[in-house]
Amino acid sequence: MNSGKKFKYLINITGGILESLEGLKSQSEHRIKSKIASTLRNFDFVEREEFNEMKALVVRTREEIEKLNKQIINLENKIKKK
Repeated sequence: MNSGKKFKYLINITGGILESLEGLKSQSEHRIKSKIASTLRNFDFVEREEFNEMKALVVRTREEIEKLNKQIINLENKIKKK
């Protein structure tokens, strides 16, 4: 084999290796994405909107509890004064 043919042969082999690596990369990315999606489906996540609604509800409830506690303290003070 002369050097020109050897060079072409080497280029062809290198091209084939690169194509194989690209295919392997694509397959790997697909498998990883599928595995991540599958794993995430098993978690019990809530959407941001639902989280914000629950957070607002907790804040309102906490404020109401503080208000009721103040009322209780006021009533207890009135009872003590009698």
